Amino acid sequence: MKIRVRLASTFIAFLSAMALTASLATPTYAAPVKTPPHITLASLPVASPSKLPFSIRGYERSLPSAQEYAPTGLVNINQSPEVQKLIDVHYFVVEGQLIGGHYEYPLTLSATSSGHGSAEGQLIAYSDADHTQLVAIGTTQSSPAATPQYICRGSASTQLHVHFTDRIGLPLADVYQPLAWNYNCSTVTSFNASGAYEWWAIDGWSESYASRTSGYTDPSHQTVESWTDATFQNTLFCGYQVTIWDGSIAYGTFTGSKSASVSPYFSQTCQPLYYSWKWDY
Repeated sequence: MKIRVRLASTFIAFLSAMALTASLATPTYAAPVKTPPHITLASLPVASPSKLPFSIRGYERSLPSAQEYAPTGLVNINQSPEVQKLIDVHYFVVEGQLIGGHYEYPLTLSATSSGHGSAEGQLIAYSDADHTQLVAIGTTQSSPAATPQYICRGSASTQLHVHFTDRIGLPLADVYQPLAWNYNCSTVTSFNASGAYEWWAIDGWSESYASRTSGYTDPSHQTVESWTDATFQNTLFCGYQVTIWDGSIAYGTFTGSKSASVSPYFSQTCQPLYYSWKWDY
């Protein structure tokens, strides 16, 4: 567990209007600045014609371009420059599911090769009016290409990383799930799972709850999972309590392939929040 500290320069010091000499006030989270968006859905590339080496479950439909996302009501668009770094990108509309008084947006990505490929997902835009999200999935220049593997015995490892940001890409919290396992074509013979969490305490974020469970998902031990349940809260962000919840799951299978399931949600917030996820390796 780590508590991340951002440089104090990221805060705006309030100056006395009457003072001839400016004095630094108590650090306070800066109110959202309404600036024209520099990233629009029309400015994002069209979907790649290539096929992702992954199968995807939990989405409503795929789109040929981000511009095709046209929900009812206000559309909140992620202004982080990270959304423009994906290549071979594909767009999916994820429909929210009402669970316990809030909406979750579950999405599961499974490797169709033996799991040595990599992918990244970005929440591009969302609408609270019809409870949908536009998610982009692709790779980056630094991501290794998916490579088919035909050896059905050995060991594998991966780390699922979920990253939370504000609308301009400033980090708020991170969840890491390393998972390593041995397999023999019929079962997962052994595994090791762990987890780590980071949050930006200087901006007022704190971890209010965290737990991690791991184990086999079936009696035949064909799949192992590592599941985190982490909650981060902040009262400085909006002047009232804002909550980020992560319930991501990393999977490893008896063939060495990997899967990821993500379904984070945010409580009512005064400015849009976003998440991204990737396999670090």
